[in-house]
Amino acid sequence: TFESVPYSEKRWIKSDGTQVDVHTQIMELKSAHDLLDIVGEFVCEFAVFHASAALHRIAKAEDHREVKNDERLRWLASKATRELVRWDKQKKPQTMSKII
Repeated sequence: TFESVPYSEKRWIKSDGTQVDVHTQIMELKSAHDLLDIVGEFVCEFAVFHASAALHRIAKAEDHREVKNDERLRWLASKATRELVRWDKQKKPQTMSKII
């Protein structure tokens, strides 16, 4: 099992059958392109943490400008918004900054 988080992380299986630790991938990948590869594979399964962390990491990546028109980035922004609204019942605008 993976040891990157102190709780039982779900198993993430890529379309090619390999298992990945999505949490670690999001936190360790440096390229916006690589992050979007993970997003493209798993965005529908992301919770609020995964979606907001991936957005933050993409924004910080040196190559972030190269992916600004990538459709997967729009998917991720949409998923982050939906998860945030579902998670934050009071709809406080500062909540997203607290999560990231």
